[in-house]
Amino acid sequence: MLNNFLIALFLTTLIEIVVSLFFKIKNKDLFLIIILINLITNPILNYLLRINNFLSLFPINIGVFLFFEILIILIEWRLLVFTLKLPSRKLFFLSLTMNLCSYIIGFILLG
Repeated sequence: MLNNFLIALFLTTLIEIVVSLFFKIKNKDLFLIIILINLITNPILNYLLRINNFLSLFPINIGVFLFFEILIILIEWRLLVFTLKLPSRKLFFLSLTMNLCSYIIGFILLG
């Protein structure tokens, strides 16, 4: 179980770093910031999903999963704005693109 969480965290972070390269953001700490943000958001999301599965609070369907993904996109966007001090719009699209790519690739690889 812990291995699955670590694999998901590693893949998510790697994918998001690769995606960020296409945005040509000039900040020497960008990769470190992405790693730190993922160290916050990825475990929280996976832990919430795991607790829900254990307690059967509500059925996980596409709507619930999309809600969580949108929430993560917004949280990561605000953390990027706070840490990078760059245009909010550009960082929103960075957060959106990173999370869409990590979700799609993760779904393809991990099911």
